[in-house]
Amino acid sequence: MREKLRNSGIDIIEDVPWGTHFCQFYQTKEDLMDIMVPYFKTGLENNEFCIWVTSQPLEIEEAKEALRRAVPNFNTYLENGQIEFIPYTHWYLKEGRFDPEGVLNGLVEKLNHALENGYDGLRLTEYTFWLKEEDWDGFVNYEKEIDGIIENYRIIDLCTYSLNSFNAIGIIDVIANHRFALIKRKGNWEQIESSKRKIAEEERLNLAGIVEYSNDAIITKSLDGIIISWNKGAEQTYGYSAREVMGKPISILEPSILVEETEELAELIKQGDNIRNYETLRLRKDGTIINVSLTLSPVFDTNGKLTAISVIARDITKSKKAEEELRKNEERYRIVTEQTGQVVYDYDSRTDKSSWAGAIEEVTGYSFEELQKFGKDFWIKNIHRADTNHMDEKFQNVRETGGRFKEELRLRKKDGTCIYIENSGICLTDHEGLPYGAIGVLKDITSAKIAENQLQENEERYSIATEQTGQIIFDFNFKICEVRWAGAIREVTGYDPEEFENLDKSVWIEHVHPKDRMGLLDALKKSLEEEKNIK
Repeated sequence: MREKLRNSGIDIIEDVPWGTHFCQFYQTKEDLMDIMVPYFKTGLENNEFCIWVTSQPLEIEEAKEALRRAVPNFNTYLENGQIEFIPYTHWYLKEGRFDPEGVLNGLVEKLNHALENGYDGLRLTEYTFWLKEEDWDGFVNYEKEIDGIIENYRIIDLCTYSLNSFNAIGIIDVIANHRFALIKRKGNWEQIESSKRKIAEEERLNLAGIVEYSNDAIITKSLDGIIISWNKGAEQTYGYSAREVMGKPISILEPSILVEETEELAELIKQGDNIRNYETLRLRKDGTIINVSLTLSPVFDTNGKLTAISVIARDITKSKKAEEELRKNEERYRIVTEQTGQVVYDYDSRTDKSSWAGAIEEVTGYSFEELQKFGKDFWIKNIHRADTNHMDEKFQNVRETGGRFKEELRLRKKDGTCIYIENSGICLTDHEGLPYGAIGVLKDITSAKIAENQLQENEERYSIATEQTGQIIFDFNFKICEVRWAGAIREVTGYDPEEFENLDKSVWIEHVHPKDRMGLLDALKKSLEEEKNIK
């Protein structure tokens, strides 16, 4: 993540972000001075570590003298080691041959050294005057590679090319591998942008906006574990500002009990593995340890080479605490259920594992050891097929119901007998609110269901008997003033059954003869008192 723009010192382009790789075409030594002097003067004054790789037509002493004339206290910067002048033979060549891998490794080492010493980043210029024709193709590939790499680092890199050494095709190749180019026309410097790079930059900025304002911590680290980007979500999650952590090893976020875990995860990414929703612990700036869910992804350059690793972290501390509270409730349930003949269970669909406690054998017929071997197969095998849809619905409606459920199911015990159970509990959800399991209680309600069924059968018999004998049976609830009717309603009252069902206690007042009303009410009250005395 580019923390902010940096002053380039070059009037025509002004401010640039970290990770900028651009080039200059020149014809004379004076053209070089026009750009190099203000470029490095600004870098020194803005706490950046500077490297000037030298070659013809501008040698080291000439470069120093040019800066000494333009930069106040230049010798102080030089003595403090804030700027280095490196001959191209020491920067590009190994045993007389161009060594692109060595250049890239050296660049990262220089950046890490600069950040460790308190500099904001690295400002660099590279010369190509030394290039031979046989080195050109290798150097073009190097430029493509470095263009994809430094955009993830706190580096600004300016490459210089002599117009006298290039044809039109060569110039096109150079522009394509840089963000933009500077060229002098009729005495004035102009900026030329690569159309391909401009489109890619617009896409990058859109993505950067999303990353910057995400609530998740989104970090990019180099392959050697150095933090090179840090969004606002990372600041909120870990408590560090970007300035405090940029250039530091990501291992500062590791608790002491998890030493080298970050390095091990990175190694898996390098080997081509995918890591998603990996739950672990991380350390905040204030010393507190938080639960996080990590997703690690590779970052490739335009040539498909792995250059960095993206780490997205979501703080799941609150959800883990809620889950722990559920575990405590589960223990309370376990104690209660053992004493009351109920079963408490915990099912996790991610692992297809269940845990059980309570009156297991009494309710299900299975031993504890037998039930522990079941996952979802227990529900598939032992719950009546007609009731399985109800179980699916509770997971589908978890957001509407708050995750709580209560249902009646038919359960087949181990010996084949069928009982009625009440299944009540709460769905467990992950940090994205998606259900992954449940904690619940099974209660044998067979006796109550049998009694309920017998009552319904008795009412059905009364209904048939009264219809055949021209009688009416009623059930009057004094507490709620509700009346239920059955039998030969139409024959006795003249009302349709549906119509009569809608009548409340007024039926006794409106349809019973005034002289008989008090006697009827007294009889009902006496019957109620007798019922209370029996109980």
